[in-house]
Amino acid sequence: MSGGARLNRAVSAMRTALVNQSTLRVDAVAGLWPLPSEYSVIEGIHRDGRCISIEWDDGITIETWLRWRGSWELYRSNQMWRLPMSFARVVIEVPGWTAVCFGSVAVDSYRMPDRHRHPQSGGVGPDLRRDGVDLGAVATRLFHPTRANMSIFDALGDPHVLIGSGNVDRSEVLWALELSPFTPVSQLDYDDVWTIVQAMGRAVRDAHRSLSVYGRVGQPCVRCGSSITGARQGEDRRMAYWCTACQAGDGQRLVPPPSLETAVPADVLYLNEARVARQRVRIFDDLRDFG
Repeated sequence: MSGGARLNRAVSAMRTALVNQSTLRVDAVAGLWPLPSEYSVIEGIHRDGRCISIEWDDGITIETWLRWRGSWELYRSNQMWRLPMSFARVVIEVPGWTAVCFGSVAVDSYRMPDRHRHPQSGGVGPDLRRDGVDLGAVATRLFHPTRANMSIFDALGDPHVLIGSGNVDRSEVLWALELSPFTPVSQLDYDDVWTIVQAMGRAVRDAHRSLSVYGRVGQPCVRCGSSITGARQGEDRRMAYWCTACQAGDGQRLVPPPSLETAVPADVLYLNEARVARQRVRIFDDLRDFG
């Protein structure tokens, strides 16, 4: 059986056993937050490539990126697991069943905004996992003045801007662009924001890319050899990873502004166009006189 078929079967079994059930326990990798509340009901389980997401009625979503070694496995309560607890990345227990995620390369969680409690929130942003996603709408939301003082790492994790990505994508994209995760959005031009959004869209769809900074604290950067570090960032205290040298935050833009030396003033363009127009008229008159 192919990997995709096994994953489909696992997701189907999890839906049958878990959906509409009250949650008795959720254990996850250290530091994962927020987590669903006790007795919250599982509303849906979704698969997008090798990413499996579980949604609860209290607005919490947990996403797991399995790549090729990870798996979700379903067990009866008190049934012995195939692997020891130390290999588990997420454990979800409902009456009669326990679902365990083994070997996931990344686990992320977030809370979807409640439109009833926050009617002015503007709803969630476009889902980067969907075909035909409007990246222009994502860039517009990201460049909005209300996010000017947010760090680019926090802004990319704001569900009002976009959904469908996690810490892995944010950390890896900012490293690839050599941009500090602490850079305020106000320091970026729209062209910079557009570059970031396009890179995020590609990253979400690339299920086979290697990890350059995520989870590699203390290891050398594959680009410059400096040390990779990590820290919790923002109100959600999510882990950000970056290179201390490549992403030092020197204030440089991703897309340099046009050089003043090569810029052509509007009046010069107008005079040049007028000169060309007069030349065309002169040639036309000469041809008419010649004829």
